[in-house]
Amino acid sequence: MEDPDELLAAILAWARADDRVEVVVQTGSRGRGSGVDAYSDLDIELIGARWRELVADPDWSGAFAPVLVQVVSGPEDGGTEGDGPGPADGTDGHAPADGDGGGNVPAAAHEQEDEDEDEAWASRLVVYARGRKVDFSLAGPERLARRARGLDALYERGYRVLLDKTGAADALPAATGRAPAPPRPDRAAFDEALDEFWFEATQVAVYLARGDLWVVKARDVTMKEYLLEMLEWYAATEPGRPRDTWHLGHHMDRWLPQRMWRAVQETYGRFDAADSRRALHATIGVFREASETVAARCGFPPRTELAEQVSAHIDRLTGDPADPADPANPADPADTTATGRASGTAGPADTAGTAGTAGKADATGTADRAEARA
Repeated sequence: MEDPDELLAAILAWARADDRVEVVVQTGSRGRGSGVDAYSDLDIELIGARWRELVADPDWSGAFAPVLVQVVSGPEDGGTEGDGPGPADGTDGHAPADGDGGGNVPAAAHEQEDEDEDEAWASRLVVYARGRKVDFSLAGPERLARRARGLDALYERGYRVLLDKTGAADALPAATGRAPAPPRPDRAAFDEALDEFWFEATQVAVYLARGDLWVVKARDVTMKEYLLEMLEWYAATEPGRPRDTWHLGHHMDRWLPQRMWRAVQETYGRFDAADSRRALHATIGVFREASETVAARCGFPPRTELAEQVSAHIDRLTGDPADPADPANPADPADTTATGRASGTAGPADTAGTAGTAGKADATGTADRAEARA
């Protein structure tokens, strides 16, 4: 991989000479000076009144090293703050490699003001020829003006001002080195998560019964998004010690109790019906425990009747995974691991579940949901 110090030096030399850049801020693990490893990327904010010109210019990111591949997003028409996509945390819906970036992805995890501001700016995510990734955020001076009134989670964890031609960064408060307390859900967000999760669970069961495994995995993506959201609330509501849940499930083994973390590891299955069904029941088990705990801590009705009714419906469609007489279970006890995971059939790697938590249901799941609800 490219040497990160040499790459950063090249970026700063270019920024000093380019009038379109007024301020350079580094965030992420290298900005806060912790959690850096050999694979850590660079999170760089290029700030200036002419930031739209950087969005429109396809060439500047190749001035530092040969580019392997890059992804550009944002208000390419030069829109003003709040009128286009492109989070200024550099994630752009792509998971950073080392836990850098902004706060949690689900909607309930940000204050609305920060969400609106993040959507105003553009990003260019670049992987250079030897594999080092740089997440460039392109923003106007208004971003720093807002941060001067109060740091968001990204800046609060730690940042470095590497270049300031105008003094625009002088008013930024010092970072505390820790994220703000994670938000607790309100009743509406909690109920929405329950309804969405249990709706998707019914549809995963339908496609399991049909043997339509690709769609099983696609619908499971959405279940995992709401599972993650509920686990974040579980950590955020822990009495006396709410945990920083980062984003996209990063560092989950640090902010979940180890018992629950081990249970989460059972929620992904292989590309076969038996193991997908086992994983569905494991996902439901973790979600039920987390949601009922969050409900108790927040004073919400847990709606256990809904969980029981959907679980019974799933058993009717797919059979009971605990029943050894069920024909969908492996007939040979030696064909099952100690955790109950079917091991006799090798299948393609399940990439849909691991990559899907960055966004809501894909087009297949969305279209099918619309058809199902029609």
